[in-house]
Amino acid sequence: MGMKTDRLQFALLAGLPMGLAALGALLDERRSLGLTLWRSACRASGFSLRSLAVFTLDLLPLAVIGALLGGLIVIAGGAFGRARDAHGALAAHLGCAAAMPLGLLLCASALPAFATLVMEVTIAGLATLVVLRLLRAHP
Repeated sequence: MGMKTDRLQFALLAGLPMGLAALGALLDERRSLGLTLWRSACRASGFSLRSLAVFTLDLLPLAVIGALLGGLIVIAGGAFGRARDAHGALAAHLGCAAAMPLGLLLCASALPAFATLVMEVTIAGLATLVVLRLLRAHP
């Protein structure tokens, strides 16, 4: 696989935890209007890190589980994959971790949920490419 294909693959891999979080949020929404209540509660209480964390854990438990599972899959791919994939998996994990707090703020905004997911995955992918470049520049 070429270097550009590898970079694209790792940038897309950074979106896996967010994709699984979105699936969990969809299930939370169907089960108990979790996403609707979460967005309303976050907007009503203001954008504080504490309120985002509390409301996320209380109202979106399956979304949290999905994000954590996705992060584990990304790290496991680096740990059990080919040696050259370790940097890419680490970069994808760090890119996702960098985008996650911004994603919470985006989700609590008035933007449509799908638009926030696309923006968060894009940010995670770009952050992954930056981290991957830094990791490869300093082996």
